[in-house]
Amino acid sequence: MALLLLLAVCMVMCISVSSQPPKIAGYSVIAEYPHDPQAFTQGIQFDRSCDNDSKECCDVFWESTGLYGQSTVRQVVVNTGEVKQSVKLDARWFGEGLVKLGDMLYQLTWQTGTIFKFRVEGGQLKQVGQVAGPLRDGWGLATDGKLLIATDSSADVALIDPDTMKLVRKVTVKDEGRPVKWLNELEVIDGELWANVWQTECIAVIDLATGRVKQWVLLHGLRHGLHQRHPKHHDMDVLNGIAYDAVGKRLFVTGKKWPRVFEVVPGPHPGHMTLDEVRAQCIK
Repeated sequence: MALLLLLAVCMVMCISVSSQPPKIAGYSVIAEYPHDPQAFTQGIQFDRSCDNDSKECCDVFWESTGLYGQSTVRQVVVNTGEVKQSVKLDARWFGEGLVKLGDMLYQLTWQTGTIFKFRVEGGQLKQVGQVAGPLRDGWGLATDGKLLIATDSSADVALIDPDTMKLVRKVTVKDEGRPVKWLNELEVIDGELWANVWQTECIAVIDLATGRVKQWVLLHGLRHGLHQRHPKHHDMDVLNGIAYDAVGKRLFVTGKKWPRVFEVVPGPHPGHMTLDEVRAQCIK
């Protein structure tokens, strides 16, 4: 009887947690950094780079840029925006999401299943191979420290073995039953998947075990304010970049052809949007 009672309590608790509506958060900007306004950002990840000779270290981003004939993988100094290293893809490839796992960098490509591999050897970034991944399209890419986590424009998130490039499992992202597609730039933060929804100013915070959207982080106004300050950058495109400094607990966001990277802190949303209004803007 006691065991049955315990199981019943656990079931109620699990149902209660899984049925909780997502929270709504806004943001505060606490710093900003220069960014190449010609970089069509498709993937970005924070890292710490140290020179073997001088032993000096600096904060860097690994960044993937897109567009045919312009796609690159590059190493960028956070504080200055200087591109320290860059490898250009052949013109037939359109670069997409990027992630560093161990000493290897992986880059997805748009509308193909091809994944490029890069490694820093002797201080130089080099392309070291390409493999066929399990997806037919490449959008966002991240890692939980063991597996690659990829999206393909659908509401599905694919977890991939980096050694075999085989699909381990898929999870469908939903907000109380509503599939959330167009999950683009990705980052795993404290075990949760943060996903930039393409063509919106919304980030979905996702439970990787269930696919449930736990929170919406709304970055409305960031791009508009940047446009007003930098009117000459008229080709600024959508929000598309999430990077996280796990040691310093710093969250960075940027967009395609944005002249700035912002360090932001999520917090209470200053507006009075209802959850239905948020969903109307964030779920396409």
